[in-house]
Amino acid sequence: MTDVHQAFRSKDVLIHPELDSNVFCHYRIRKGDVDLAFASSDVIVEGTYNTPAQEHAFLQPEAGLGYIDDQGKVTVIVGGQWTHEDREQIAHALGLPEEKVRVIYPAIGGAFGGREDMSVQIILGLAAFKLNQVGINRPVKIIWSREDR
Repeated sequence: MTDVHQAFRSKDVLIHPELDSNVFCHYRIRKGDVDLAFASSDVIVEGTYNTPAQEHAFLQPEAGLGYIDDQGKVTVIVGGQWTHEDREQIAHALGLPEEKVRVIYPAIGGAFGGREDMSVQIILGLAAFKLNQVGINRPVKIIWSREDR
């Protein structure tokens, strides 16, 4: 099935069987008096408008530094928006308790939601952790170019 509207209505495959629907959440926003607005309008334009998904293109590339600090914590310095979420996910991926992981956010420019997801965080933590296990105690740096993204 390639039509999103048809997929929403389909009962053949339910993505959210607990909701008996393929729509996870639907917000209806109602504000103002539509009839009054239409009555006082010179021109009314109605239609259905679709916009494609866009990838955020913040100025700095995805980049970071990972190392084991003096207290033995896996430390990741990276731009992001949810420090505690990053910490939780890194700890989970490495099989470590959260108190063994430290995430530091340096000053970053605007991300506008683009740095909400994992990118280099887990890779940095894993590389520092595994290198430390074999006696290599050096920081690991990753910078993803636009081509890598």
